[in-house]
Amino acid sequence: MANTNKTTITAEPGKQELLITREFDAPRELVFQAFTDPELYVQ
Repeated sequence: MANTNKTTITAEPGKQELLITREFDAPRELVFQAFTDPELYVQ
């Protein structure tokens, strides 16, 4: 299966921040859990 999920990184000139946008082929609830559960986050 080809990886069709995109990641975009935007850095505006003059700002000290990055905007990282990712698409996941997974249910919203599982993605949220992966980013909020400390045990899953370290993986």
